[in-house]
Amino acid sequence: MSKCRQCTKGFDVMQEDMVFYKKMEVPEPTLCLACRFQRRTAYRNERVFYKRACTLCQKSIVTIYSSDKPFPVYCVSCFWSDRWDPLKYGQNFDFSRPFFEQWRILRDQVPRLALISKNSENSEYTNHAVGNRNCYMSMILFGSEEVYFSRKVFFSKSVCDSAYIISHGERLYECFWCSDIFDSRYSAFCRNSSNLQFCYDCRGCSDCFMSSNLRNKKYVFQNQQFSEEEYGAKIKSIDWGSHKTIEKCKAKYVELIHQALKPTLRNENSENSTGDFLFHTKDCFECYYSHYGDNCRYCVEFDLSANNQGAKHCMDCFGFGASEWLYEVNGQANGYNNRFCNLSYDVADSQYLDICYNLKNCFACIGLHSQERFCIFNKRYSKEDYEVLTAKVIAHMRKTGEYGEFFPVSMSPLGYNETLAQEFF
Repeated sequence: MSKCRQCTKGFDVMQEDMVFYKKMEVPEPTLCLACRFQRRTAYRNERVFYKRACTLCQKSIVTIYSSDKPFPVYCVSCFWSDRWDPLKYGQNFDFSRPFFEQWRILRDQVPRLALISKNSENSEYTNHAVGNRNCYMSMILFGSEEVYFSRKVFFSKSVCDSAYIISHGERLYECFWCSDIFDSRYSAFCRNSSNLQFCYDCRGCSDCFMSSNLRNKKYVFQNQQFSEEEYGAKIKSIDWGSHKTIEKCKAKYVELIHQALKPTLRNENSENSTGDFLFHTKDCFECYYSHYGDNCRYCVEFDLSANNQGAKHCMDCFGFGASEWLYEVNGQANGYNNRFCNLSYDVADSQYLDICYNLKNCFACIGLHSQERFCIFNKRYSKEDYEVLTAKVIAHMRKTGEYGEFFPVSMSPLGYNETLAQEFF
């Protein structure tokens, strides 16, 4: 049993973990599972927004970084433009100083992306969002349109005040953990359904009200079957425009949920997996809120991508998908063979990246996004020099006890109370 150097509690390193560490060529962790998770989420601000000026164009922007932060912040347009060169901030590695001390100096110089956003239209107040249109105050949003005040909505349209709409929802209000659902309100854990009001755990249903645990039903009112005409008359008798009426329905809905049948764990189509809220997973251990995983351990929120890829062979990761062989990563899609990366997407064979995109074979870089290769501390090298210097830096980090560790909480570009760590812990 190992002892966590942060909370001092003992934790086990399992044989399956050791096989993974050997494959990834990393040492055993010095923090327990909970402290490792806390460290990663201390680098993730999803919905604390600020107004400030873009450091480059000086326009007023929305960002996750307050104006008192030491580093430049670029708006989405400026960051993705060719108006600046991340390589101009390159620096040599000093073997007389600790790695993270030098990394922090680089972090305070390189401009950061105001919001984790790309290829979206009229969606300035969205974060961790790609390919959206006309969305507002929403996070973890992909391929969606007209989504407001929601979190984790994929490939959906006209959604408000909802969360975990995993795929293809439309015209939804206050819905939770639903998929392939249309024109529904105040419903949870429903799928392949339409026209639901205050429903819980209904599948393949339509035109149901205040009902639970239904399968392939229509015209059910308070778990009682009616004809189409009878059901229509009952729905019309409800004053949907009355706040008092809705509040009464919500109170009854809470009672309905308490009385409804519930699984011990919300794991479906999952083989040899432990955790909760797992769907279509295989050989996953202690994973949560995830879809389509294979041989993942201690991971939270990995999902299927638009190209039908899930997560394989990943450990200690949060908020990722369509990736293989990741270790200690916060926020990544389309990644392969990466370690200790923060909010870096479409990268491969890299380590210690921060807000980097579209690159391969890079080490300890920040803000690169131009298909760079063989860079260390934002400085480009030949392939041969890169491999030699990377090995030397890793050897130096092993001596200082830094290699194998995610970025320290003390060096996060965010205030702790701005991050998900504050919420989880």
